[in-house]
Amino acid sequence: RARRELMSAMVSQPNRERCGIEGFGPERAMYEAVLARTGIHRVRTGTWSFGAPSSGSNNKDLNFLPVWQLIDEAFNQSDKSPISVRELYDRLKGPPIGLKEGVLPVLVVASILAQRHRMAVYENGSFVAKIDEPIIERLLRNPELFTLKSFATRGGRLEVVRRLHTS
Repeated sequence: RARRELMSAMVSQPNRERCGIEGFGPERAMYEAVLARTGIHRVRTGTWSFGAPSSGSNNKDLNFLPVWQLIDEAFNQSDKSPISVRELYDRLKGPPIGLKEGVLPVLVVASILAQRHRMAVYENGSFVAKIDEPIIERLLRNPELFTLKSFATRGGRLEVVRRLHTS
């Protein structure tokens, strides 16, 4: 329940401190441990947002940078072939990362929100226009139904965009 409430807050109020979570319930504890302490959710350019973990002194014992890098690498590779959320979870659970199942959805959704300008989410092959609470519910229950695909503009795509922009 706490993970679901945290993830609902992440998608409904990503630009608020603590994603709008009030009180000191289990969802707040999870937020503080996974997102705040690591710097994944912090003020960037004047606004609360999701992004790569900070390298500050607050997270010496919680180094999520390798996790973030693995997710980012999977996102980069997904421009050629979509990656299923279940496959991404399996990569994060395996060596050398070894994460537990409980925190995986929180980190993957934080990564998607941080990179929403270049990532597309699909459920059963249908594009998901907005990640909201019903999508979170289904993602938590059936991650194998979801795939991710990058549509980043780099390489040949970037060159086409540049030429169109200068035309």
